[in-house]
Amino acid sequence: MEVVFIDDDSVDDTATIIEQVRRESGIPIRLLKNRFEKKIGLTSKQQALDLGIREALYPCIALTDADMSFDKQWLLSLAVSLKPGIDLVFGHTAIIPGRSLFALFQSFQLAFLFSIAALFHYCGIPGSCMGNNILLRKTAYLECGGYTAIGYAITEDRALLRQFRRCGRTTGIVVPFLPTAFTAAHSSRRLFFQQAARWVRGGFSNGIHLLAAGLLFTLQNSALIAGAAGLLSERLQLLALVNTLLTWMLLLITFKKLKPPVSALLFPFYFPLLIIETILLIPALFPIKRIIWKGRPV
Repeated sequence: MEVVFIDDDSVDDTATIIEQVRRESGIPIRLLKNRFEKKIGLTSKQQALDLGIREALYPCIALTDADMSFDKQWLLSLAVSLKPGIDLVFGHTAIIPGRSLFALFQSFQLAFLFSIAALFHYCGIPGSCMGNNILLRKTAYLECGGYTAIGYAITEDRALLRQFRRCGRTTGIVVPFLPTAFTAAHSSRRLFFQQAARWVRGGFSNGIHLLAAGLLFTLQNSALIAGAAGLLSERLQLLALVNTLLTWMLLLITFKKLKPPVSALLFPFYFPLLIIETILLIPALFPIKRIIWKGRPV
């Protein structure tokens, strides 16, 4: 194996630290410099990932981010799930709950999203994944045209998954779909909502299944609020309540199977925050000039 880092205009001492680790660890490590070319029409992250994949020496490539920590079985779980005939698999990423309610909310939100991703996969519905927990075959990536064929995408991980499926490649998930990759919660609400806006814009654009699921969930939330406010008939109020309880039951089942670091019993406490988040993210559904992520326009 080898480890390939891509310097995407880093402004800190990461390159120096990587060089020190390379000398001391004995692990084959390479540091490549990505030179952003605006005329290519891709985000800088897409260009960085494309550079790393094309320069990688081995046929199977795991993709992750710089802010991750991993279970010892992370790579093995990806590798054994990339069976013959499968060209891309994605794993279950979890947010470490932390000590604050804000961190706990983020952890629950991501667990909720991965439950939906798993359900979509088992139902054969095109869904999404996270680019910090992917294993792919280099030949399949190149034959599908890579990010050059995909074009500009603010959620490059979902776009990659969609491109593989569009090219007739088989994709899968890690089995069992347990959390093996971990990241910290955002400490800043600004960064959290920037990420959420990026997910909404990227996930719902050219994704009719995700858009339909998102709209149905928003409708369910709105109906429950309207029922609680007495704006619906008693029958519709009961229907909205039953529908929400069924969602909670579904989460109880999927969380028990997927074992995220938070409990589905928290859903009633999470629900009011989810409604607020839904309202705040409605503007993200409409076209805007640019998305800011980690201080950069993408």
